Amino acid sequence: MEEYFRLRNDLIRSDSTSLGLSQPSELEALASSKLNLLREEFSSRFSIDDMLDFWGIKDRVISTRLFQTLKKMPKGAVLHLHYGGTLPATEVLPLLKHDPQIYIKIEGGQITTYGSYQENATQLSEFLSNPDNEQLFVTAIEMNREKSFGLPSQRWTHFEGIFTATLLYTYTEKRIYEKYLEIFFTKFYEENIQRIEYRHMPFAMKDLGRTIFIDEEMDFIKGLCDKFSSAHPDFSSGTILSTHKAFSKERIISEGEEIYRLHLKYPRFVLGFDILGEEETYKEDEEIYAAIHVIRQKAKESGNDFPMYIHAGEVVSKPAPIIYDAFALETKRLAHGISLIKHPHLMEIAKEKKITIEACPISNMLLGYVRDPRIHPALAYLFQGLPVTISSDDPGLFGYCGVTHDWVWIYVLWGIDLMHLKKLVEYSIDGCTEPEEVRRAWEPKWQEFIQYLANLEI
Repeated sequence: MEEYFRLRNDLIRSDSTSLGLSQPSELEALASSKLNLLREEFSSRFSIDDMLDFWGIKDRVISTRLFQTLKKMPKGAVLHLHYGGTLPATEVLPLLKHDPQIYIKIEGGQITTYGSYQENATQLSEFLSNPDNEQLFVTAIEMNREKSFGLPSQRWTHFEGIFTATLLYTYTEKRIYEKYLEIFFTKFYEENIQRIEYRHMPFAMKDLGRTIFIDEEMDFIKGLCDKFSSAHPDFSSGTILSTHKAFSKERIISEGEEIYRLHLKYPRFVLGFDILGEEETYKEDEEIYAAIHVIRQKAKESGNDFPMYIHAGEVVSKPAPIIYDAFALETKRLAHGISLIKHPHLMEIAKEKKITIEACPISNMLLGYVRDPRIHPALAYLFQGLPVTISSDDPGLFGYCGVTHDWVWIYVLWGIDLMHLKKLVEYSIDGCTEPEEVRRAWEPKWQEFIQYLANLEI
């Protein structure tokens, strides 16, 4: 009998070691037990079915002790966010409603906003003077239960429509961008985030309709980010510049070349390149990725690098060949990577080369790619030792702020403990572009959090 339990305990220890989990300190073990009690308290109020109905409980969970505690947890870096999708309507509406230069058009039930005067358009402030129109506007700029129904491609149609209605014509206005970014960073900073690396689509910024040249645009955005970091020395940020699959091949390649130039000019701010767009909607063109590869090769020949952070594997119902392009381009991180689970050889490469997977559990659930977070491939990646991180993608479009909701959902539904959460945070730090800086900011905060948890009366 003793021999059996010795063998069994050895297996448990070996398994934990293979995960790369650090042995908890005495204080961390106590803190973990306290957090488990908060999970039990949470689960007594919200069932698994409740958690699968995100729209039904997303606001109610905020008052729980588990949510408020995980909000305090220092989370390292958030590596997958899209500018323009980070703030919910409750934050966006006050930003826009009193701006006399915001105009609105309603055509075929679709609301489109503009950041400067448009013919045959109505001032947003005038439109919202009718109280009934405020909810109509909120519905237009957020997903909801009705829009999150059907196949992923159907949900994506609603999702991308929201971006078209707001991001392309309004959030890209210089004065709006400045205010939006300040609120965006503040909300995430309040959730104890030490670094943000967000995706931004360049070449679209305007100032009351006047197109701003790209270098002016980058100087402006970098200045905003630097200003926030100066006021918050324990926080930093950078941006991944992105193009879109809907663009022509010529435009994508041209933008790729320009983004490479900008990376050389701002190496610690313009972090690299990505191509956005839903994989089930847009036909893949391997020649585009081959052309980006040529840009990368030229960079290498010049002794430089052109880092890739490729969206790939955000798909469930068909093969996703772009995942091969991502690996062929030597992507440093894999955005979403849901379908990576179907590619054991690529998983081995990801583990060997420490390619960080940017998991977005709630976004993946609401867009229909992984309808039950309990079976999200990111959990398998974590237990197989692949570097995986937790992000919120476009939380504002789903009606919430920050990333704490995602941490609550995985902590409850994955059945993991505090040391797993710590490992996920450490992966985010290792996977960001400024790991040493972020780790210095994070480590004392982690110790403070563990002490707070250990002292918590439950």
